[in-house]
Amino acid sequence: MCQSMHQMTDRRRIQFFGDYLNSLNRKSLAVEVGVHQGEYLFAMVDYCKSVKWFGVDPYAVYKSFSDRFVMPPQDEWTTLYTTIMQKLSTHPDRHRIKLIRKKAADALSDIPNDLDFVYIDGDHTYEAVAEDIKLWEPKVRPGGIIGGHDYNKAKDRYRKIFSGVIQAVDEYAAANNRSLLVDVPGNWYWIKS
Repeated sequence: MCQSMHQMTDRRRIQFFGDYLNSLNRKSLAVEVGVHQGEYLFAMVDYCKSVKWFGVDPYAVYKSFSDRFVMPPQDEWTTLYTTIMQKLSTHPDRHRIKLIRKKAADALSDIPNDLDFVYIDGDHTYEAVAEDIKLWEPKVRPGGIIGGHDYNKAKDRYRKIFSGVIQAVDEYAAANNRSLLVDVPGNWYWIKS
């Protein structure tokens, strides 16, 4: 049951954000901060045929990580990165994907401005999410979308596990007069004005 609910949510976020990008009817630019195993990145590449995708993930052990996961050792990160790169090298649309192995703050200069979409799903601590929003929102064009994963106040387990995500998003939206939208289960976003 949990797996099928997760798959339904993933389909909804792929379709919702993918339909937005496809509706632009032009070549567009998108970033995923926190690629991990690449499921969302590759699904979005397959769904959106006119989008250049930048995936940002350090694939490295770092001091803070998440209020949900235990930090894997470096050899696991290296293996995961190698696996992702192998998948990318054989993907039919690999020319539209650029994987950047850096922390989100260090990758800003590697990615153009005027992005159509930024999706934040990296380190889930309050501090990391707050910093990712603050750093990446200026790179989104007016009318573009910034959003992210693991936001759900309706379910106690999400509120406990991802409290840092929820707090950072809520505080940033309130402090900066953003119209926070949560109509895609488990996701948050706003349209940059």
